[in-house]
Amino acid sequence: MLRDVFVASIDKGQFPIAAVSVICLAMIIKMPDQEVARLVYRLLDEARSFCSLGWDLSMVIAAGGYRHSQSLRRHCAAELARVTSERNNLQKQALGSHRIRSSET
Repeated sequence: MLRDVFVASIDKGQFPIAAVSVICLAMIIKMPDQEVARLVYRLLDEARSFCSLGWDLSMVIAAGGYRHSQSLRRHCAAELARVTSERNNLQKQALGSHRIRSSET
């Protein structure tokens, strides 16, 4: 069974992660019960302190995404104005002084 897990992790390119996980699991199994309890409490305390870091990073990422979408909108609007102006100039050159009657008459 463990061999199948390792073969599947090799196929997916996740073997180093699986190997480190097995090594950590073996180390935890070999630890005394009191040490395991202390390790779990320490990990939970660290998770609480990293929670605020996660919120801070999510706010920075959200602000960056907002700024990026604003710059993309500005760039697209400028490009649309440029293409529209170029199209109008080319249409004027192609028509010259010829007037085209409107189809609304």
